[in-house]
Amino acid sequence: VEEKNLAPIGVKFNQYSGNFIVVSPSDIKIYSGRSGQLKKIFSEVKDPRSNSDIKCFCFDSRCRKIFLGDADSRHRLSRLHQAAHILVTVF
Repeated sequence: VEEKNLAPIGVKFNQYSGNFIVVSPSDIKIYSGRSGQLKKIFSEVKDPRSNSDIKCFCFDSRCRKIFLGDADSRHRLSRLHQAAHILVTVF
């Protein structure tokens, strides 16, 4: 099985939690802003219906949820503290 290059598509600082959120095409990693240590990895963040790579992301206004957009134009909304998918919409 050929492994993809999973370079991050972006990094954002969550001012409320003090963590850095690193999003790659297939996972989300949370690093401590104080120590730089990896705190959590969420590896099952792709939409299971398409399994398409994540292409974009942003926070909600309170930085508690993350919106993920994939290559098939599907959008997901997840809680950052548990990466539990609470909404799936297709545009």
